[in-house]
Amino acid sequence: MHGNVWEWCQDWHRPFSAEEVTDPSGPASGFSRVFRGGCFAHQPDGVVSIIRESAAPETKNMAIGFRVSCIPADK
Repeated sequence: MHGNVWEWCQDWHRPFSAEEVTDPSGPASGFSRVFRGGCFAHQPDGVVSIIRESAAPETKNMAIGFRVSCIPADK
């Protein structure tokens, strides 16, 4: 699903640590949120989950969105 729009992430932005970390989490608060994945305006090699940018949460842009996910209800 990469490439449609950038996807907002829950993490607040901070620079990556120089240390090796598995499944890092962002700081508890901040000024900008992370978004990932590239968008329709990128070349194919720029539409990957490792691409990471950030912006203020109020940012509105046709190239930034979010993916809705849910857990199926028990039958």
